[in-house]
Amino acid sequence: MFRIVERFSHLLCDAKEVLSNCGAEANQSRQMPELAPVILDYIRMRLKVYPEQGCVVEVGELMLRLREGPRVIKKTLHLLESQGYALKTDFMDVWEIIDSRSGP
Repeated sequence: MFRIVERFSHLLCDAKEVLSNCGAEANQSRQMPELAPVILDYIRMRLKVYPEQGCVVEVGELMLRLREGPRVIKKTLHLLESQGYALKTDFMDVWEIIDSRSGP
């Protein structure tokens, strides 16, 4: 009997985690259009201070700077790519911002 209760408890915990992740995913999709101009502003600011770095940005750098998870950052960069502002490079998690002067 104890084993059945223990398994049921694990099942409820797993269900709670799945449901909470569904809500977080919906929140992330609303957050991406708001985060896109922030990324472009960050690149503009960085170009003024460090012009030699160019418009290349890493996902890890944006994660630390913007305090977001990798999934949100990557989806936002894909959104910028679809709008013509970013381009994925051959390197893993490295993106090039094409034109940060104008933006969404």
